[in-house]
Amino acid sequence: MSEKEIKGALALMESMSRDDLEGHDFKDTYTEAMKQIIEAKREKKPRPDAPEPEKPGRVLDLMAALEEAVSAAKAPAARTPTYTSCRGRRRP
Repeated sequence: MSEKEIKGALALMESMSRDDLEGHDFKDTYTEAMKQIIEAKREKKPRPDAPEPEKPGRVLDLMAALEEAVSAAKAPAARTPTYTSCRGRRRP
């Protein structure tokens, strides 16, 4: 990675960051990790290890979710009267 590419990547990250979000829930760990990786590449050092997640994420069964969505889409919708059902009737 050239110095120009590194500067471009850092400038892109800076332009995408926001300063109006504060507090523990809004800590930008991604940008910080990317900066560490870029600096390691710049200095030709090994990449830093990724930290272990605080709690494991929920694993989704994508096929089960897809099958459920397809079943829900195929289920007959509740019939509600519409204005088109009044065609052909004369208005008083």
